[in-house]
Amino acid sequence: MMKKKRTTQNKGTLTVKSAKVPPLQDQDARNVKIFGVGESEDGQRFLKVAVGEKTALLNVDNLADPRSGELKILTRLGEPLIRESARRAFRDRAHDHARAKRTFPVVTKTGFLSPELLLRGRRQEFVLPPGLATQGQPNVPCYFDPRYGQYHRRLHRTGTIRGWLELARLCRGQTRLIAALCLAFTGAVCALFGYEPPGLQFVSKGGLGKTTTGRIAVTPWGGSLDPTRRIGCGVSWNHTDLNLEIVMAALNQMLLFLDNMHSAKKENVQKIIELMNGEGRGRSTETQQASFCVPLVSTSNASVVSIARDLGMRDEIEALIDRLADIPPPAGCPYMFEGIRTPEQLRAYGDQLRRLSLNFGWAGPEFGRRLEAAVAADRAQIQAFVAARQRAYWDAAASIKSLAGRELTRISDKFATIYIAGCLAIRFKILPWNEAELLRALLTCERDHVAFVDQELGLVPARVITAHSAPLPSRSSALPRAVGPAITPLERFERYIDHHRGGGLRHGFIDVRSPDLSRLRFKLRRRRALRWNDARALVYVGGHDGRTEFWFTDRWFTEVAGGARRAATLKEELLGVGRLETYPRGEGVSYVVKRRLPDGSRSYFVVVRAKRKKPLR
Repeated sequence: MMKKKRTTQNKGTLTVKSAKVPPLQDQDARNVKIFGVGESEDGQRFLKVAVGEKTALLNVDNLADPRSGELKILTRLGEPLIRESARRAFRDRAHDHARAKRTFPVVTKTGFLSPELLLRGRRQEFVLPPGLATQGQPNVPCYFDPRYGQYHRRLHRTGTIRGWLELARLCRGQTRLIAALCLAFTGAVCALFGYEPPGLQFVSKGGLGKTTTGRIAVTPWGGSLDPTRRIGCGVSWNHTDLNLEIVMAALNQMLLFLDNMHSAKKENVQKIIELMNGEGRGRSTETQQASFCVPLVSTSNASVVSIARDLGMRDEIEALIDRLADIPPPAGCPYMFEGIRTPEQLRAYGDQLRRLSLNFGWAGPEFGRRLEAAVAADRAQIQAFVAARQRAYWDAAASIKSLAGRELTRISDKFATIYIAGCLAIRFKILPWNEAELLRALLTCERDHVAFVDQELGLVPARVITAHSAPLPSRSSALPRAVGPAITPLERFERYIDHHRGGGLRHGFIDVRSPDLSRLRFKLRRRRALRWNDARALVYVGGHDGRTEFWFTDRWFTEVAGGARRAATLKEELLGVGRLETYPRGEGVSYVVKRRLPDGSRSYFVVVRAKRKKPLR
């Protein structure tokens, strides 16, 4: 710095003198403390450094490469090393520390810990990326590849858990949405029990709801609040190029959504086979080969079979159709959603799905945490639960046959894995469905997949898809008010009673007709019913004047009917056939009446008499 001063020797003249500046000192990062040496499951070494109270991990391999930018981590800690002499001094210190004995393990991937770390005495933990690890990872030091950052930033939590549960309820009765949401939980299940990660591809012409289905699938882990980003936290096929293995490693044991496979390049489609096997190729500039376990949801305007043919990959068709199972729209439906018949209905339902999809990042971390706790408490019990559900799906899917003679063992195993993950999520009260409706939804998807692939291979006519498909009965109205099923409200209500009454407590029906039912036994039954259902969804089977009755809360009756307007119509229909209990109220009648419960309380219910023993047409 130069400062001008007027001298006393020669007045009126100006001379320039240098102001006093403190001499520059070599800042050799003495403020950076090195506390220990960590080692990952694949042998990479790390240094734990601290500046004040801030700490971080530095990759030793990257410190040796000046192009890696590893020292920029120190800048974020408040200790920038700009001068080459300072960098050299720190590297000299790091060189000496890095040769010391390992003092702690380091995790480099999300998901459950690797077997190598478990053998070193670590307990089973589910590691989350920074945006989802709201409580941090105090017991597991983590170092994620800097290239994962752009994908991890899309994995965070927003909205509310109630909003996400409302989204899951809106998916009820929709086979494609049910399969997509359960797929999101399979990564952790596959890693823990050694299954192959499944992949589903929703195939249709543009504008039929397949991209919305993919966006819903990834909501357990992340999303986007940007209204112009319609794929949430997904990635487009034509933008991934050879970075696919980086994306999959970043999303280890979570879920990858790839949009528009029909625009993918040949090398990307070929890469799917090896990536679904869980390993990248590795490059000459990298010391380690990437490994991961990632389920995949994809969308496309064309089937895997036709894409492989167009790209000259006929030899890979058989390997691709099992790893990425094509799922067409439901049989007889113009869109990806059952019950949607017109463009107006699609817009109304799609708007509700997209609005609720802004509640994301809740279910996935909670599933990992609860699975981690369940395995720690009793791994044998969880393994028995998983084995029983896998066998149940195999038995149910045994009747599915390919008319072209295709071997279905692998694809049935993949759907069984999705069923296992969904059943665990139901057990952990993360998905508000029941196992029976989940099983029917997945069986419908597998039937449609098998028939569709047979058709794409040119071995059977297109009409076989309809013959193989079976509609899924809906427990309650999953569609917005603007969307109406093809049956009357009374028929819908009777089907609801027929389908769910047999499930007893598991489906929320509590029989209170026994005269010797004590308060304690009633409370125990109600508590058991609440294990699978919300309190508002409970229905009591009672008796009055020698008649069997179903007692609904007015709110649940309205939801079963499909909205307030339909509920009013349904009450009029039930009253017209003499099956609705009423009592006078002023000049009119009330459609809710009092009934006494076994605990002594009296509550208002919509009381419907049991239907006559007559088959439903």
